[in-house]
Amino acid sequence: MQKDMAKSEVRMSSHPPVELFTRSLGSHPPIEPLMATNPQMELWVGFVNHVPLVGTSANMVDGFIALLQGDRRAAEAKGYKDFLDSAGIHQLKPGSILQNHKSQTVIGCSAKVSKDINDYIIQAIKPGGSAAVTAAKAAKSGADLRKNLTASFEVLRGKLRERGIDLARDVIQAGRASRGEHVFNNALLGLYGSIIDAFIQSHVTGDDRVTLVGRIPNSRVSDAFQGHAPNGDHINLTADQRRNITTWVVHIPDNVVYVPINNILFAYMTETIRVNAVDYMHLFRLQQNNENVLHILGGTVDWINMHRVYLDPQAAEIWFTENPNLIPQFHTTEDGVQLMLRHLDPQRSTLLRDFVNDLRQADATFY
Repeated sequence: MQKDMAKSEVRMSSHPPVELFTRSLGSHPPIEPLMATNPQMELWVGFVNHVPLVGTSANMVDGFIALLQGDRRAAEAKGYKDFLDSAGIHQLKPGSILQNHKSQTVIGCSAKVSKDINDYIIQAIKPGGSAAVTAAKAAKSGADLRKNLTASFEVLRGKLRERGIDLARDVIQAGRASRGEHVFNNALLGLYGSIIDAFIQSHVTGDDRVTLVGRIPNSRVSDAFQGHAPNGDHINLTADQRRNITTWVVHIPDNVVYVPINNILFAYMTETIRVNAVDYMHLFRLQQNNENVLHILGGTVDWINMHRVYLDPQAAEIWFTENPNLIPQFHTTEDGVQLMLRHLDPQRSTLLRDFVNDLRQADATFY
């Protein structure tokens, strides 16, 4: 078995779509049991466009990729000569190995599923087929995303109902936006600022926010309002990520029933964060502690991130299908959003304490 992948002839993309592979498939059940029973086993992964191939030796992966690409000489050199002979394959062309059902066995799959797998891989190796496969993967990811968010919405609906709140009766649902629906909730960009505004209104007297921010132009407080931190150090979102949140919108057809699920979820959950963040900042200034506030803040942040409340499931599903080439940017932006929200948990970050200290530096008068 070859130990150096650099010497392997696996034809891999210069940037294999690992983020797509891992995010869409998650853990790899067929692989983990093998590793558990034989910890010394090595697994080799190659890619034909976006289709991952896994084997227990470099030659196995190299050779099968050669079969898919129609390179008989390379396939035979990697040990597939007997396989080709026994399958009666005398003329090898790209994709032809998949057309020979005599030589194929798919364990645990029905005939239809086996054919679907064959068709999927054949499409991937056809000229131009990778774009169609990427779009198909994007559409599936979008559909899964919507399904997960819809399930999360139902969980919260039930919790609210227990408290006597009916979303259909008590919550005003926004109409469809004329300029399109945001994939990420655009209110993310104003969340930090809204917390400081609420704190100033409740606990600062004599000065308005503009005056206070003007006294400390290079601080987390000013950047939270202005969004001018070029590298995201202060508000944790880079300029590119902030642009994506602002500009990624889709137009949902008029004949499609649209329910702004994330608007309701996001508004409710972020108001919970805002109220408790203000309480925490006030207690911190008084050098007091409240475990209940800490628990609510941390739990709410985790819930938002777990259920991806900052996304619009219907908009995201359409966006994924229309912009498969931007999916890596989507994941990077989402990672930034999740970290931004985690900074609001005082058990993980000093952000809320930094806000208070910045206001002290500005000589704010508290009450």
